[in-house]
Amino acid sequence: MNAVRHDDTDLRAEVRNYLRENFLFGEEAPRLGDEESLIGRHVLDSTGFLELVAFLESRFGVRIEDPEMTPENLDAIASIATLVQGKLAGADSGGRADAAE
Repeated sequence: MNAVRHDDTDLRAEVRNYLRENFLFGEEAPRLGDEESLIGRHVLDSTGFLELVAFLESRFGVRIEDPEMTPENLDAIASIATLVQGKLAGADSGGRADAAE
């Protein structure tokens, strides 16, 4: 699958919208900051993380390997964006979007 270039702001907005539509309800949705812990805010549980990974892989054409499924990579919108951007950049430079880093 070809990687599609995404601006960091757009990528964060897409992740935030996904979280809002699938996990947040009411007034909490607009208040979720880029650096806030999705675990600490009780936005995602273990099943939610798997759903998030499936969304990221499908939407952005990347493969997230098991060792990459850590809170450091997936616990905040900012870290999610960094992970996906790194994978997309690797694909843009001739690497594969699904290659483990």
